[in-house]
Amino acid sequence: YKFLGVHIDHKLRWKEQIEQALKKGLTWISLFKRMAGTKHGIPPKMAKRIYLSIAVPSFLYAADVFLVPIWNHAEKKRKQGSVGAIRRLGQVHRQALLMMTGGIKTTATDVMERHADTLPFHLLVERHCYRAAVRACTLPTSHPLQPLLVRAATRFIKRHRSVMHSL
Repeated sequence: YKFLGVHIDHKLRWKEQIEQALKKGLTWISLFKRMAGTKHGIPPKMAKRIYLSIAVPSFLYAADVFLVPIWNHAEKKRKQGSVGAIRRLGQVHRQALLMMTGGIKTTATDVMERHADTLPFHLLVERHCYRAAVRACTLPTSHPLQPLLVRAATRFIKRHRSVMHSL
């Protein structure tokens, strides 16, 4: 089913939504590559601004619903969360970095992130999801979602946590 632009399956696996987000991101990147040629294109600073302001919100639309970005940053290992989906969507981020920096295909992603002064993709997704959580927490008390958010914030649920419980 498709509801408000989000593909929902009966098992809540989000595979189709992730595929659509990946397709949308790769479409945006192919369009941006036309503008960001190394010789006669827009400057890399403008390419970065376009990527972060247009492409990222477009393909991460409703990411706070279908992605659970929980990483253990100290051990650099995943504990839980949508790590496979974030890794697949990271392909778009890598293509954008190649476009922004003009690097070759064998350049390491972390080197390009450092050179382009961007966040690693899993941190970009976390920032996107936490911004959505902050926006949801600042809803007025008359909003219909407010009681659900208060309940999610005050209870610890061991199993079947929603994304709002995790955030």
